[in-house]
Amino acid sequence: RRFSCTMPQSWKRVSTIATAVLCCTANHARASRLDGVAQGRGVGAVPQLRSVDVKNVSRGSIPESDSDPSCAATTAALQAVIDATAAAGGGEARVPCGFHAVAPLVLHGAVALRASQCILTFDSAVDNTGLDGQAAPQLTLGACTADQMHIVHIGGDNVTVEGIQFDCSNLTNDANRDMAAIHTTNPAQNVVIDGNRFTRINMSSQGFHALIMSDCTGCVVRGNVVEQSGGDALNFNSGEYLITGNVVENVGDGCIAMNNNAMGTVSQNTLRRCNLGVGAGPAGSNATASASTPFIITGNLIEDSDYGVLLGWFAYAGRLGPINTIVSSNVIRRCRSAAIQNNGAPGAIDGAWIIADNQITHMGFPASQPPGTTGDGPGHGILADQIRDVSIRGNMVMHGSGDAVSISRGLHFLVADNILSAETQAATGIAVVASSDVTLSGNSLRGFATGIDVKGGGLSPSDRVKVRGNSVEVEGSHVGIHLATEVTRFVASDNTVSGSAGAAQCVAADSTPSSVRVLRDNICW
Repeated sequence: RRFSCTMPQSWKRVSTIATAVLCCTANHARASRLDGVAQGRGVGAVPQLRSVDVKNVSRGSIPESDSDPSCAATTAALQAVIDATAAAGGGEARVPCGFHAVAPLVLHGAVALRASQCILTFDSAVDNTGLDGQAAPQLTLGACTADQMHIVHIGGDNVTVEGIQFDCSNLTNDANRDMAAIHTTNPAQNVVIDGNRFTRINMSSQGFHALIMSDCTGCVVRGNVVEQSGGDALNFNSGEYLITGNVVENVGDGCIAMNNNAMGTVSQNTLRRCNLGVGAGPAGSNATASASTPFIITGNLIEDSDYGVLLGWFAYAGRLGPINTIVSSNVIRRCRSAAIQNNGAPGAIDGAWIIADNQITHMGFPASQPPGTTGDGPGHGILADQIRDVSIRGNMVMHGSGDAVSISRGLHFLVADNILSAETQAATGIAVVASSDVTLSGNSLRGFATGIDVKGGGLSPSDRVKVRGNSVEVEGSHVGIHLATEVTRFVASDNTVSGSAGAAQCVAADSTPSSVRVLRDNICW
């Protein structure tokens, strides 16, 4: 049987004084017990709460009570509702609508804090306007003092935070580079962060974030909006996550950052003007099973960033980049440096990577300067360095200023059925440097200075390279397929090349006495 708790009579004056109430649904004994807790028989009397209409919040400042600059009464009252809900076995914590500046609140024990469940304390049809005159959630939380690091701390399993607006303008001290509206460090399960809005995050350094989650299993972050962030907007360290349907813009580091073995699915997000759209790494080491960090990045829209997707070991000694990953079906537009890039650790086993069916356009031509960058970038499409076991298939890379696909120091690569075109005549369609066991097959290339270029690097040759069945159209009488002297075993067959300077530049193989090369059935038009 289910019962609803009613507010004590003394709590019903909500027109000018905001109050807190717990709505519980359980057995009658539990309802009676919680009513006693809420009235002060157990955890102390709940103090009156201060509520400020959102429209009266001045930009860049959090209002504080002259009589309570530490926000102790407000924080204690809200925390009492949360604690009573957790003590009852979980449920929805109902708090007054409006704006509340608080010291960090701790959510634990199957508590759901939802704006849709808050108690109206003013006429929402008239007064509930946003920080910029737009419609806002009914409940807004901000930091009380500038030296606190978080607004809400998640400290348990089965917690939900939904539909709340977080005003982060009073989070200004980045001494620990760990400032965030929502933060969790303890292991947790089944946490849901859904439909929240994060505003006014400090942009002065990479120490400011919307969300930091660590070691969270089966956790969901969906439908949130982050307007700006100096550091990673949505930051994940270890754990397993579903990150979907978020809109993140104007970020000085990663719009979404998957660090330290974080894994899961990143899908259907809109990411604009980030230093990194999605960044991931480092992961484990060669000696640990945790070297495998499976995750999928799929169906996202990423625009006007420095990098669309950047994976790697990021020069952490003894660490690897992500392994067992898929980047598929994303639309990546106007990134400055590269659309998709993966940098492996020297001598490591980074890789097991699939890049499929992405649409990549206008690299090197951002509509606005990405945060943390200056000047133009190289505008590459897909880059892979020092990784192995990679499939690059079915992608469209169009109208960029740099190389469409670049492989360096790689092992076991398949590059097939991609459509690649250039915006300038100074780039290469597919570049292979100092790599082994590489197959380039069925690709269509147009407008590059060199269609396919295979060479060694330093003391390392390229070896066991097969170039078969590609269609290459070069501009300005350049080279269709080029094979450098430091390439050993090589096959080029059944390719068609048009626009080269002549037969010698159609499939151009630099002479070398020590290599085994097969060039057959290539057609030059």
